Amino acid sequence: ARDVPFRLRDGRDVRSDQGIQSIPSVKALKEDSYDVKKIKLGEVDVEHFSRELRFSNDSVEKTKKNESKHNNLHEKARDVPFRLRDGRDVRSDQGIQSIPSVKALKEDSYDVKKIKLGEVDVEHFSRELRFSNDSVEKTKKNESKHDNVHEIARVIPFRLHDVHDAWSDAALSFEFALKTGIHMSNGPLSPEEEKAFRDWLELLSKTLPIQMKRTHDIIHLLLKNFSIAVESQSNMDNLISQNIPLEPKRQWHTCTYGDNQMGYTCGLWQLFHIMSIGVVEYNQHNAAIPTRHASETLRNYVEHFFQCEVCRLNFLDMYDNCSFDGCHRLSAQPASTEHEWRELPLWLWETHNDVNVRLMGERMEQNSQVEPNSWESQQARWPSLVACPNCWREDRSWEEDRIFEHLHRLYW
Repeated sequence: ARDVPFRLRDGRDVRSDQGIQSIPSVKALKEDSYDVKKIKLGEVDVEHFSRELRFSNDSVEKTKKNESKHNNLHEKARDVPFRLRDGRDVRSDQGIQSIPSVKALKEDSYDVKKIKLGEVDVEHFSRELRFSNDSVEKTKKNESKHDNVHEIARVIPFRLHDVHDAWSDAALSFEFALKTGIHMSNGPLSPEEEKAFRDWLELLSKTLPIQMKRTHDIIHLLLKNFSIAVESQSNMDNLISQNIPLEPKRQWHTCTYGDNQMGYTCGLWQLFHIMSIGVVEYNQHNAAIPTRHASETLRNYVEHFFQCEVCRLNFLDMYDNCSFDGCHRLSAQPASTEHEWRELPLWLWETHNDVNVRLMGERMEQNSQVEPNSWESQQARWPSLVACPNCWREDRSWEEDRIFEHLHRLYW
């Protein structure tokens, strides 16, 4: 019952909590998109990639033309080449434009590789992502174990976790976003993106717990060198790698259900919740941050840097249309009481629960299941009755103070 399939377009189901293991599998991101596609390396070719990442024929033709303009750039003395193994050079400071280019992540890896789609084949991917022959054979065997698993769960139970898991996952998603979600096109950030990014960093610098020291160090570094960081992805990567000690490989822990690729969005929500509780904590000892300022900063971050298109549009629609009475509950003026400050984390909690219910309904529809009943909709909300029996009344309404206390225990 706990298995939730990811249904491919050809009708096949695979276990999302096991990952899509193949020869071997990679995660690919379309340029200017955060939609992660997990693709079986044994099927990699231009047509498969174009179909899975929804490239149009126009984009293929356009990038062919773009590539032809730069074929001889390496002949100029000022060009710094990136030499491919077949001897060709391309300009690394122009990005790798091809038919078209994608960002690929090796399974369970944090390293992002930008690869020219015109050269996609098994050998090229294996070489660039450093797959060994042993890993190819291992993933062949792993895939064969799960070919016929089709169990479908209607309601996914929430996994209990402690505050240290929340801090760790939030920190990991923050750093992952810096690598994959800020500079989604060549060149510097636009003025609007710069402001949204600076406001977000400044808000986090005030509202994250001191225990998230590494995250604080990165934020301080980026704010101190902001004009450099917003120029390019390579600038930001170099700033961090040259000044922040490398950590051992980490993985997300909360709400992944064994599938590490689910961790990023979950960790990002953890970061949002930690920030919202942090506003209450910060305001108790400092000049108060208006709750509307914090929510607007979050909204603008999502608009410019959350690259899941559907998630972004749904969040913006909810926020801009004052869902859960946000326009009245969140004040543009600095409030003076904790009761008023608490409206921010409670509003965000309600928003998150609404997202959970909507996603459950969409999943059931995709799996040709009947729509969720009222009991199932309640179970999609958190905290569960087991995690917080005093949070919910018999009529399924919630106790405001108990919910806040629960959020505070989870995130602070």
